[in-house]
Amino acid sequence: MPTMLCGLVVATVLSKANLERFACCVWKLRNFSLHGKQITRLENMVESTMEMLAVFKSCKKRSRALGHEGSGRGLGGCCCDHDGSFIFGFSYGDPPGLDVLGTKLAAVREGLLMVGYMGFTWFNIGLDSQEAVAILKDGMDWWSNIGNVVEDVRRLMVDREVVGVFYQHRKGNGVALGLAQHGLRARSRLFWKDRAPPWLSILLDKDRTTT
Repeated sequence: MPTMLCGLVVATVLSKANLERFACCVWKLRNFSLHGKQITRLENMVESTMEMLAVFKSCKKRSRALGHEGSGRGLGGCCCDHDGSFIFGFSYGDPPGLDVLGTKLAAVREGLLMVGYMGFTWFNIGLDSQEAVAILKDGMDWWSNIGNVVEDVRRLMVDREVVGVFYQHRKGNGVALGLAQHGLRARSRLFWKDRAPPWLSILLDKDRTTT
């Protein structure tokens, strides 16, 4: 029975408020050092400064990798048969107007549309979000901004005769996450079928040994 795995990658940059806090901590340490003043809670201040510096460096690297300043999300998914062999994969960058949970559900919707294009039915869906799994399993109405996405996904699940939805730990979801990262970089819809590109085949092999 085929299984579709979906993933999400979020890229962020340091907020202006955190950057100001970081600069303020550094400036205080500098002034206290110059004027020989005793610093209360020095360890906490140094630790806080180093943590913000680490976040700053991490976000700076992400911005370089993305080639622009800002934040974004990439989503992706992969469909494999019961032996773990590749059937198709997709990636998509920066769906508008959705939070993290909404973007995960949008990844499922995108995958279900691809499944319909391929003509498949009777398969499982694996997600690395327990909250998203719970939403798709219950029958409650959602009146937030993700309500329309949830409704679309549930309708498509019925149309595609989805057997079940299960939680897939991130350690065994490398293919979907790799596709999501690809979508974040490419900022466009991409689709592969029948044969996975070499970089994706490597992730498939890793997932097989992990799960």
